[in-house]
Amino acid sequence: MQLLEAAEECFATYGFCGAGMSLLSKTAKMSIGNIYGYFENKDAIVCALVEAQVQALQEGLQTLFEETDDVVEILQTQTRVQCQLKAGDKKIAIMFEIMAEMSRNPEVAKAMRLHDASVKAQLMTIAAEYRPHWSAETLDARIEMLMLAVSGIPLRLVMNPDLNIAGLVEEICTQIESLFAE
Repeated sequence: MQLLEAAEECFATYGFCGAGMSLLSKTAKMSIGNIYGYFENKDAIVCALVEAQVQALQEGLQTLFEETDDVVEILQTQTRVQCQLKAGDKKIAIMFEIMAEMSRNPEVAKAMRLHDASVKAQLMTIAAEYRPHWSAETLDARIEMLMLAVSGIPLRLVMNPDLNIAGLVEEICTQIESLFAE
């Protein structure tokens, strides 16, 4: 098992604080010394997990941008991809662990905010390409609304495990049509 996969498993199961380096070492089948050869500390591992998620999201957006000339289709497709979650998904647990760590750890908070800004900038660039006549303020507000809707889905799944995620995602996609209509 690769180190980041092991970290995901440990953080989802035991929480960030409960998953010590010895547990990470055992799960990854690596010595603690080897882990420290790759990462300075657990914070760096968390930041690497976030970086991997952001990189995958941005690569997906770039591919869609290159394949279609419809901003609504790009945003709807990416929303569907991002929302492929179900109740009990370890990605949700990890997201909440990272969010909690942000409130305690300025380095993790800084990294998360930088990644969030990077994703937002990419979304703004894509939207501006198709809606060049819109003001920066309008684009910003609409991208923030989209990001809020998508990032709120994991919370809704935790609060309502029986949530009809497919129906909700389709409603969000309908709202994307309204938000980004000419």
